Amino acid sequence: MRLVRAVRCSAGRAGGTHGRCRVRTRCGCWLARRYRLSGIETAPAGDYLGVRWALEARKQTGCFLNRCERVGWVRVFRHVDRLVDCTPAPACYQDLQCAIRYVHAHARQYNIDTNRIFLIGQSAGGHLVSLAATLGDGPFPRTGGWKESSNDFVAAISVAANDELTTLNWGNTWTPATGDAVEARKFASPVNHVKKEMNPLLILPSDNDQSVPIQNAIGMVEALTKVDAPATFHRYPTAGHMGITAEVIARSLEFIKQQSTENNPKKSSAVGR
Repeated sequence: MRLVRAVRCSAGRAGGTHGRCRVRTRCGCWLARRYRLSGIETAPAGDYLGVRWALEARKQTGCFLNRCERVGWVRVFRHVDRLVDCTPAPACYQDLQCAIRYVHAHARQYNIDTNRIFLIGQSAGGHLVSLAATLGDGPFPRTGGWKESSNDFVAAISVAANDELTTLNWGNTWTPATGDAVEARKFASPVNHVKKEMNPLLILPSDNDQSVPIQNAIGMVEALTKVDAPATFHRYPTAGHMGITAEVIARSLEFIKQQSTENNPKKSSAVGR
């Protein structure tokens, strides 16, 4: 595996400062490719880690990156760089959408199979990928470039995620620059956008999560079940506020293989090797 390049795909084009926080305009994407004798495998995954949309979480990414490398996948790794204390919500969500469009726009350049794009997010990153699965673009303008490119993906994996912002003691971190903040939080809650036709979703919560109470996930699962939406739910009693653990990786790869088979059976034999 080798590191290919950093790419820019955020809404801003020039960096700057805002109080104590530096506004970075790159999306923090890296493409990692592994070459095999049989050619390049082309199953990409996107990784979104966020600490309440306000801090960066880089420590958890290594294990997932290494596992993706072992199975021969292209991996797009993105952090939410426009943090909410610098650029108000929904900028972080717009950046996520921009990253997906970047992958589609550069699929030929990086030999990416766009029929096998998956998202995985932990904590606030799980919220973002769940929102992508349920809402899509929504009413938010496409920012950062590649406006005409697709933002399609196969499925999303949500780990220890917040699905209903108004129920959390830190949900007020999601505060747009204008408008009714409470209504904005309701609109940014994935649980309020579930539908049968949404992207498949894997939900991985824990009963003793002190940051995102289990009731968040239970409410999401109930809403998904009510409309017969495509979702898989694994509940853990004592995993806490889970990171990208070995268990999460194992369940994620199972889910990815299943969804790849259902969506593209002719290419499923390459998944998870």
